[in-house]
Amino acid sequence: MKTLDIFNLYMGESRPSPPRSESKIGCLTVRLADDYDAKVSQLPKPESEIVSEAGLQSSPTRKGTWQATATMSWNGAEEKSILLNETADDGGQWDLCHLLTFLTGRHVATAEYRERFSPHGYGDFAVAQIDTLRAAALAWQNRQCLVAKNLHIALLLYNEAMNTDLLQSLAASYCTALNIILDQQRTTYQKVNKRTRKKLKDEISDILIKIPELQPGQVERYERLLHSQIDRGPSLLDKLFSLLQSLDIIDSPPTPDQKTRVQYVDRVRNILTHTGRIPKLKGLNDEQSKYYTFNIVAAIIPTIIRIVIGHRLGFRAGGTGSYCQIKDDVIDYFHNGVFRDQRFAEICEYVLEKNSDLYQRLS
Repeated sequence: MKTLDIFNLYMGESRPSPPRSESKIGCLTVRLADDYDAKVSQLPKPESEIVSEAGLQSSPTRKGTWQATATMSWNGAEEKSILLNETADDGGQWDLCHLLTFLTGRHVATAEYRERFSPHGYGDFAVAQIDTLRAAALAWQNRQCLVAKNLHIALLLYNEAMNTDLLQSLAASYCTALNIILDQQRTTYQKVNKRTRKKLKDEISDILIKIPELQPGQVERYERLLHSQIDRGPSLLDKLFSLLQSLDIIDSPPTPDQKTRVQYVDRVRNILTHTGRIPKLKGLNDEQSKYYTFNIVAAIIPTIIRIVIGHRLGFRAGGTGSYCQIKDDVIDYFHNGVFRDQRFAEICEYVLEKNSDLYQRLS
């Protein structure tokens, strides 16, 4: 039976007991290595904080290397990988590794693919670590749901963001993934019929012609701009409102404060992605805008992506993979301007202090 090593699969510092340590995932069987505990102790590990009876304790960063912490073997006819631009006849190993990467917040790879990634990249895990293999089996069954909506590209971009700590690069990956999600979002927006739109465009053209300060070329330019806006359907901001309402994250209609915070997300998505600049956010000073921008890119947008992709993969609140369906943090942000029990300004000061290199890039 053909068997391949899986590198960087992390399910905690100790090997879970069966059946958590082995699972059938589509055509594959994944099994944690017998010497998992020894291997996992040599993996890279980010700094973490643990609350214990002794109080808040910090676990330092651990440097490490790729380690074969698990194996995959084929238990039937091999399947193709479909989470790419084109299908790959690789027995499904690309799909498995990217699903495991999404679930664990660490790049998981076979020897064939690991040169594409770094074992040092980290993101948030999407499921409880001990449930990783069971969640992967469910995700495998539903991966076609991602492909049908082009959301597999959003998954790849989400995973790719682990490779960088440059804010603009994070924004490029996360915001493009969010755009893909928003492109699929249906809204209650009712498009004005063609006859009414033509009437409106004709009236605007008449108004522009009567403005003596405008040169003929300027009139034509404004005509094209305004006519295209009339013909355009719902904007990405409209779709963002609709998405957050469909997820029960904001009210329908949104409160004024919720509306402002949604607009902050949209402005960060638009300005930072297209210009690389930290946007000035309405009602905030430069430092506050910087703090909000950092957290919107590094926390709010990836959490929204995780919720949507996780749901498409079959994860539900109270069931397998339920961790990525927890919405409390983003609800708190949009309702109260609070993230994980702290005001944005407060937590940003802490995060930026812990990431001085990133702070220098932001400054």
